[in-house]
Amino acid sequence: MGYDAIKLSSDLDEDIYFAINDEAKKLNIPVIGHLPVGLQLSDLYLSGQSQLSHIDSIILKLINEFGGLSSKNSEDFLTHVKQHAEQIAVKFKQNNIVLDSTVWLHRTLPSQDFDLTGFLKSIEFEFQNPGWIEGCSIVAGGCLPGGNSYENQNNTKADDLRSWDIYYRAYNEAIEIMTRALVDQGVTLTAGTDALGACGMIAGFSLHNELETLNKIGLTNAQVLHAATLAPSKWMGSNSGKIEPGYRADLVLLKKNPLEDISYTRSINAVIANGKYLNRTQLDHILESVKDANNTSRKVNIDAYLN
Repeated sequence: MGYDAIKLSSDLDEDIYFAINDEAKKLNIPVIGHLPVGLQLSDLYLSGQSQLSHIDSIILKLINEFGGLSSKNSEDFLTHVKQHAEQIAVKFKQNNIVLDSTVWLHRTLPSQDFDLTGFLKSIEFEFQNPGWIEGCSIVAGGCLPGGNSYENQNNTKADDLRSWDIYYRAYNEAIEIMTRALVDQGVTLTAGTDALGACGMIAGFSLHNELETLNKIGLTNAQVLHAATLAPSKWMGSNSGKIEPGYRADLVLLKKNPLEDISYTRSINAVIANGKYLNRTQLDHILESVKDANNTSRKVNIDAYLN
C-alpha cells in the first residue's frame, strides 16, 4: 500500500515483536519505533529493527538494568552509564540501527512536572492542536494542568522537589553521555521531537529547540544540520536532504548562517515546498491561519497559558 515503515509501540509482547521484524525483513520494509517494555537491548540487536525512537529509550533500559534510578544512587548510575555507553554505541553501529534524538522533550520534563503553567507560557502553545491540548483518544488527559501526564500533582514538599531535581539532572546527563557516545561511534542520529506524541512539542517550533539542545550536548552545527536533513533522508531512502538536481525542491532559505549559530535556523526568510516558493509574508499568513483555525475549534480557553 506504499507505507514507508512499520512503527512498533511499547506494549507488544516478545513473540509479536520478533514476528513483525521477521515478516518485515521478508517484505523489505523497515521497522521503527519503540523497544517494547520487558525486552532488552540485546533483543533489539537481534531483531533487525531499523530505527529506535528516542535516545532516552536506551537510558530506560539502563535504569532497569541498574535496578532503578533515584536521588540517592544518581552518581553511581551515571558511572554505570559511562561504563556502558561506548559498548552500546558500538552495538548500534554494528547493527546499523538509527537513533531518533528527542532530547529536548526530556529537558522540559522538570518544568512540565512542577511548573506546567510557566512551561506552557514559554512555548508557542497557540499552535498546538486544540484536541491535543484538551484531550483526545491519543492523549486522553490533554496538556493542561490537571490532565497533563507529565505533571506531578503529589510531590510538592521541598524534600520531594530536591529529590526530583537530582533525578532529572541525572536522567538528562545520562542522555547527554549516551548521545555523545553514539556520535563518537558514527551512529546515525535523526533529529526528532515526538511532536505528535508528547505535550508541549509543537510541530515545527520544537524542532528548532531540538537542534539547539543537540548543539548544547556537543554536536557541531554541521552535525546537527546533518541530523535534520541528509541523515533522515538517506535512512528513509528519500531523494531529499540536499540541494542537487533530481532531488525534491523542499528547502528553507535563512537570513543567517546556522553554521555560525544553530539558532539561526529560526531566521526563516522563505520556504520552498514541492517547488512552490513561499515568502515571509505568505508564511506569516499561514501561521495566522493556523492560529485562527485552532481558536475556532477550541472548547477550552487557553489565554492563561499564553505569554
